[in-house]
Amino acid sequence: MPDARVEPLGKRLGYKKLFRVGKDVDILEGPAKAKGKSIIRSGDLEVIARGLKQAAVIGLLPKNLYASKRTLDSVRENEKLFFIPLSEVTCSEGVSLDGNLAKMRKLVRSILMTKVPFALISMAGSSECLMSSLQMIELAAFLGIEPAKAKESMGKLGEAL
Repeated sequence: MPDARVEPLGKRLGYKKLFRVGKDVDILEGPAKAKGKSIIRSGDLEVIARGLKQAAVIGLLPKNLYASKRTLDSVRENEKLFFIPLSEVTCSEGVSLDGNLAKMRKLVRSILMTKVPFALISMAGSSECLMSSLQMIELAAFLGIEPAKAKESMGKLGEAL
C-alpha cells in the first residue's frame, strides 16, 4: 500500500502510527544477523536463542502459533517482546478458524502464565485484514487478555522501535 494511504487509514482505525514489515522493521526467518530493528520468526530454538541475543532484535514472532516454555523463557530472559499476530486468527487462508483460535488461546495462556512481555500486532497482509484498535482489544479479550493489558500491549511495538 502506498505511503500516502497508510497514515490516514491508521488514524481512521484508531492508531497513532502503522508500522510496516520491510520498511519499519524486518522479519528474520533464519540465522541472519540483524541489520536494523528486527523480529525473529523461526521454529528452531537455536536460531531463536542466537537471534534474541542480538541488540537490534526486538522480539519473537511465533511460527505456527506455537512457542515452547523454553522459547518463552528465552524471550523473557533476553528482555525482548513476544509478538502476538492477531491476523493469524482473523485473516488465515485455507486454515480452520476454530483451529487457529484454539492454538492462539493456548499460546496466549502460556504467555500470560510465564509472564513474558508481549505486544499485540496485526501482521495484516492487506488493508482488508486490518482491524481497528477496538477490534484488536475485543479479539484479545476473547483470547483471554484483559482489555487494559491489551490496550497497553498494542503500543509496545512503537516503543521498541
